[in-house]
Amino acid sequence: MLLASAKVPLVGHNCFMDLLKLHHQFVDWLPFEYDKFKSSLHGLFPAVYDTKRLAYEIRQQLIRMEHFEFSGNLSEQSFRLFQF
Repeated sequence: MLLASAKVPLVGHNCFMDLLKLHHQFVDWLPFEYDKFKSSLHGLFPAVYDTKRLAYEIRQQLIRMEHFEFSGNLSEQSFRLFQF
């Protein structure tokens, strides 16, 4: 698979089902155990980033830091907490 041979990170939004389909269609049957699937996928793609999961984790950190009350919109001030 060309995508796997490039060894580039995969970035998607809410992409777990997409990863399952990708593995099943182009790699092999899906393993019954999640850990085996995860190992197989990691062997193909060194890094997988799900932006939905990343956003959730950032939101949780902000809430724990008590600097943020979620109102659906992020202010510019919220982003100053992180150095990108």
